[in-house]
Order: sequence, then structure tokens, then C-alpha cells
Amino acid sequence: MHYAYDAQKGMTLDAYLSSTGLTNAEFATRVGVDTTTISRVRKGRVNPSAGLMRAIFLKSEEAVSPNDFVLAPADPAQPAPEPTREVA
Repeated sequence: MHYAYDAQKGMTLDAYLSSTGLTNAEFATRVGVDTTTISRVRKGRVNPSAGLMRAIFLKSEEAVSPNDFVLAPADPAQPAPEPTREVA
């Protein structure tokens, strides 16, 4: 199945799940995490680990990329933040 992907906007996890009709529980099972984790990631309440981002990317048929988490605003009504360099 092919999903509409806009390189400028990306595809959020929420958009992917909405377009496929998958529930949080169904997708969580595919990814191998609990439903609460997918719900929190979907709502932008938590940032997924690198491993979870990879799993979401693969299980979403590459529709939701890690960049869609890093650059996506938690609130879709707000503009995405500018990338910043993390200081250790």
C-alpha cells in the first residue's frame, strides 16, 4: 500500500494511523510496545528512542521517518522548531 508523503511536511504517526485506520493497539502490537507508548508518541507527549523510531519507520512501511519525529511540532498548529545542536 502507498501512503501520501510530502517531503516538506512528512507524515506524522497520527496521520499514518488515521490514513490506514489502524488503532493504537494494533500498531503497538506490530511495533512490539504497549498501547500507551504509541498513544504518547502519537500525541507528541514523548520522544521515541532511536530503536522505537526505527521500528515505527519499518512497521509504517517507511511512511513515518525518524525526521518526522525530530522536526515535527508536538502541536500541529504550531510551526516546527528550528533544528538545534545538542550540547553534552
